[in-house]
Amino acid sequence: APTIDSDFQMYADGEGGGICASGKAVTEQECLDAAYEVGVGMNLPQPKRMNVKSWTWTPCGCFIFADKVVAYKDPKHGSCSDHHSCKLVCRKKAVTLAPTARTTPAPSSAPTTASDFQLYADGEGGGICASGKAVTEQECLDAAYEVGVGLTLPPNKRLTVGSWPWSPCGCFIYNSGDSVAYKDPKHGDCS
Repeated sequence: APTIDSDFQMYADGEGGGICASGKAVTEQECLDAAYEVGVGMNLPQPKRMNVKSWTWTPCGCFIFADKVVAYKDPKHGSCSDHHSCKLVCRKKAVTLAPTARTTPAPSSAPTTASDFQLYADGEGGGICASGKAVTEQECLDAAYEVGVGLTLPPNKRLTVGSWPWSPCGCFIYNSGDSVAYKDPKHGDCS
């Protein structure tokens, strides 16, 4: 089989944890080309096509099912599961989106800072960050304090990690600043 220098990698059936690591997710727009790039030698359909659904038994993101179907499940649907017939397609290296020149709105008494992070208002964002924009558990605390200028965040920086069925996935500020929390997207129920 020909060898290709690719930015993407494919996991063996049932490996990869059901969802790509933060920063390594392939977007729905990239999935078709990425899957065909790493799926050389498989029985993938011609012309290229991809199924997009919200199955409960599959990985989240981009994957190849049974070596012949390219598929994508939006991580916001949750239930990100390893499956013995699914090969997860992820980036080889984590990507960081280029910083955008913007200011974070803040009360007049608080400083205004440029940030690589974005804070959504209550109920916005769909319960999970867009593919490639997720904040890792390790980045969560610092990111929350960076964008949370003007909120009443606790002075002692502490991250609460859980798998609540009622919360968004990823990094979030709970109850207008009572706490900073993180929920791994593979737990699903990204509300």
